[in-house]
Amino acid sequence: MSDVEGQAESRLDNLQNIEPLLASLRILSLSTLQMAGNRKTYLNTYKQNFFQILAYLNQHTGRKPFMNTALRQDQQGKALLVVLGSDRGMCGTYNKTLAVQALSWLETQVFPTMVLSFGTRLSSSMRQSGIRFQDGGSLSSGSLPDYRKAHEFVMGWLEGLTDRTIRSVEILAFRKRPRGTFKSRIERLIPQEIDASQTKSTVEWPEPIIEGNPQRMINFAYNHLTSLVFQEIILESIEAENSIRYNLLEEAKDNIEELVESLTLVVQAERRQAITEQIQELATSAGLYK
Repeated sequence: MSDVEGQAESRLDNLQNIEPLLASLRILSLSTLQMAGNRKTYLNTYKQNFFQILAYLNQHTGRKPFMNTALRQDQQGKALLVVLGSDRGMCGTYNKTLAVQALSWLETQVFPTMVLSFGTRLSSSMRQSGIRFQDGGSLSSGSLPDYRKAHEFVMGWLEGLTDRTIRSVEILAFRKRPRGTFKSRIERLIPQEIDASQTKSTVEWPEPIIEGNPQRMINFAYNHLTSLVFQEIILESIEAENSIRYNLLEEAKDNIEELVESLTLVVQAERRQAITEQIQELATSAGLYK
């Protein structure tokens, strides 16, 4: 066996051992992507039903379209940027893209700022970009969002809005575009206006019995809806991460298949050459060649 054939066979064996691992990772990414998409659909249905309840309450209290009472023109406090990144690798420039956009956001702000980062892999990219940030750890438990932890963060931000330690909360994450591709963008989470008058209840509810302060009920509904919006963004971020990872793994699979085909041809060519040389040696020994 020639050195060329030996090296080619060694590389071929390594690639063939890697193929099952890549297949497992592709399946994992695809299943997580589909799971996040399904949960986002269920969450959106729940959110719409909850919003109809808010609209019904709004209609029967005779109140104007609801706006968060904490929204004030003279709002003080820091502008908070929440960045949703990755806890796992093999997703290309996913986290680096988020870090670059976070840095651009900081450079445009005129108010005091604070950055909160979620995702262990994202934290590394943020440090490399020289961004000062708070590490929020992970917002997922396994491959699913940690809904309780996300809700607690939202309640804390709303409290900060009320006591004027936070003036706004922006979310930077990869989001789905109309064509189905994903791109990082910044979206305002808090404060936001919810116009319940634009939604008409399609459910024949019985006449409601409203006890206590209707505004407190609407405030509670607003807070809950804000938490639902944040959880929806988290699920879409998980979709984006696993979609990008799956596509990269698909490219790696295609590249490996091309390499395997190329190395197989090299091994076959070396073997044919070795056989040809052996035949020539036998023919020379038999006196067929002088």
